[in-house]
Amino acid sequence: MFSTLLVAMTLSTNTIPLTHEVPVEGTPTPLSLRYEADVAIQHRQVGTVAPGGRGDTLRCHWTAGGDVRRTLVGTTEGAATRQLPLASTGALKPMKGQRPGWCETNRAAIAASVEAGIPALRTQLVAFAERDRTTLSSEINDAHALFRTGS
Repeated sequence: MFSTLLVAMTLSTNTIPLTHEVPVEGTPTPLSLRYEADVAIQHRQVGTVAPGGRGDTLRCHWTAGGDVRRTLVGTTEGAATRQLPLASTGALKPMKGQRPGWCETNRAAIAASVEAGIPALRTQLVAFAERDRTTLSSEINDAHALFRTGS
């Protein structure tokens, strides 16, 4: 059911959202860091259609990847959840492939190929969050220093 929904969503919007959330430790209020990437599929038609009796070279080259965004998410007493977008921090390594024929004809097959690669992209997103942990700690300490008395 979920995979059918994912393929349908990919066909209609041409993007697949990925999200990973990590709690931020050592802060006075509960905070978490949300890593998000909208995996976009791009198609490029190459080759030509040959006249009858000759083989054509028509192919659809596709790539799927996206930029990683991080957002600091927190709540305060009696207030709604607040979100603070932080700098975009990088990109997922794109998936690439090709299929014979027209891109328009192959959209469903390409979406299924991308869906099969979503676990690998999600693993990249989690690994990205792990690598970002030291940078994040430094940025949070710098931000706290701005608000400490006597600074």
